[in-house]
Amino acid sequence: MIQPHRASAALALLLSVSAPAMAHAQTPEAMRHATEAYARLNAGNLVPAIEAARLAVAASPDHLDYRLLLADAQVRAGQPAEAYQTLEPVRGLTHYRVQTRRAEAATGANLTSEAAEAFAAAAPLAPDPESRAYLVRARLFALISLERRADARTEFDEAWSSGVLPGPAPLDAAMLAIAVGRDDAAQDAFAEVEKTTPLAGRNALDAGYSARRLGRDADAIRFFSQGLDSLSKTELSSQQRFEVRREIETLSRRWGGTASLSRGVTSTEGAITPAADTVTQAGGEAYYRLGGYNSGRPVDVFVRAFTTLGSDLGGATGNETTQGWVGVRWKPLAETNLVLEASKMFAIGDLARDDIMLRAAWSIERGGDLRFDRDTWPSWRLYADVARIVDDEQTLGVIDGRAGWTRRIGDRDLVTAGFGARAYYDSALADASAVGAGPRVAWRHWFREGQYAAPASYVDLSLGYDFSLAGGERGRGLSALLTVSY
Repeated sequence: MIQPHRASAALALLLSVSAPAMAHAQTPEAMRHATEAYARLNAGNLVPAIEAARLAVAASPDHLDYRLLLADAQVRAGQPAEAYQTLEPVRGLTHYRVQTRRAEAATGANLTSEAAEAFAAAAPLAPDPESRAYLVRARLFALISLERRADARTEFDEAWSSGVLPGPAPLDAAMLAIAVGRDDAAQDAFAEVEKTTPLAGRNALDAGYSARRLGRDADAIRFFSQGLDSLSKTELSSQQRFEVRREIETLSRRWGGTASLSRGVTSTEGAITPAADTVTQAGGEAYYRLGGYNSGRPVDVFVRAFTTLGSDLGGATGNETTQGWVGVRWKPLAETNLVLEASKMFAIGDLARDDIMLRAAWSIERGGDLRFDRDTWPSWRLYADVARIVDDEQTLGVIDGRAGWTRRIGDRDLVTAGFGARAYYDSALADASAVGAGPRVAWRHWFREGQYAAPASYVDLSLGYDFSLAGGERGRGLSALLTVSY
C-alpha cells in the first residue's frame, strides 16, 4: 500500500506555486502583500509568507490565487488544518488547483473523509492520465482507511474497466487491487511491473500471497522465491523466512504418504472389524493431489490399508484383518481445516469388510510447526473425527484435545510435554463411549527440505497415559502413535 508520506510527496509534485493570475479585481494593497508573500515563500521564510498572504486575501477575498498562495504557505509550514480552513470558502469550485490543494491539506490534517471527497472532485479535472490515476488511487486508499471497503471496491472496478487504472504506476495499482480484494487485477498489474524488472522484496511476497489466493501455485512459488532471494536477514526475520518457506512447501506438494504404528484409538481411519476394542494397528496411506493446493481447498485421491497386530480383548489379529480403502477427500474451506472424505472399503483379509465409509475430520492447532523466533512456546491441538460405515450401519467418533509446552532442539526437532483428553464412540459396542485423560509427551523430527521449501516430512512419536473418566477399561491405559509422514 502507498504510505502517507509517499502520497503527500506525490501530490506535492502536482501542486506548484504559480504567479497570481489577474482573473479577479484586486487592489494595489492586495498586490503588494501578494508580491511580498511570493518572495517570502520562494525564500523559504514561511511565517512571514503566511502573514503577507493572509493580508492579500483580506484585501482581495475573491482573488483565487491569493487564497491558494496562503494555503500553499500553510501546508509548507506544517499547518494543513489551517490550510484546509483557508480553502473552505472555495470548496465548491470545479477547479483542479483548488481540489488538489484541499485533498493535500485534508490528508495532512488527518481529515480522511474530507480528503476522499476532495480526491474524488479533483480526479476528473486532472490534466494527464498519470495525475488522474494517482488521484483515483489516493481516493480509494482514503475509502479503505474509512473502512468503506465495498465503496472502494466498486470504484476500483469502475476505474479498472475504464482504463484509468492500472495507469503508469502498476505496482501502486497492484497494491490497491490487493487492498480491495481484487487479486486477479493485482496479478495483471504485477505482470506489467515484471515486463521491466522482476518483483523483489516485500512486493514479491505480496504478489505471492495474492497468487496463492487465486490458486496460481506456480506464480506464487516464483514470487515467494524472489522475495526470499532479495530480502536480507535484517529485512525478513528467521521466523518470517520460515513461514514463507512453509508456504512454498505447501504449494509445491503434489503427493504424499504416511505410515503409522499405533496403540489405542486415535482416529476413525483405521476402522477394521465391527465392534473392535482397543487395538494395536499398523497401516499406511498414499495420496495424490488433484489440481494443486487450489487456494486452500485441495482435493486428494488416496489408497489406504490397516492391519490389527494386537487386541486387548483377544480379538482377531494378523493378515486376516487387513482392510483396504480407496477414496477421495476434499477440504472445502480455505481457512478451516475441515476434511470431508468418501471411500470404498475393500477386504484384503478374510475378516475385513466391503463397505462404504463417509468421514469428516476437523482440527485446529497452534505451535505444532517449527519456530525460529523462540526456543520454547505453548502449543495445543483439538481434533474431532466422525465416520459412518454405511452397510454395517456403524458410527465411529473420536475427539482428542491436548495442550502443553514445546521446545525446539537444534533446527529440526521438537519435544512437547503436556496434558490431554480423549473421547471415543463406537455404535457397535454395548458400552458405546469412553473418555480418558492424562499426561502426554511427543517428539517430532522434521526432514526433507529444499532450497526454498521448508521441511516437508517428519517422524513423530507420541505417548500418553489416560485415567478413565467414563467407559471403564476402554478409557484407561497407555496410548502410543509412531508416524512417518512423507
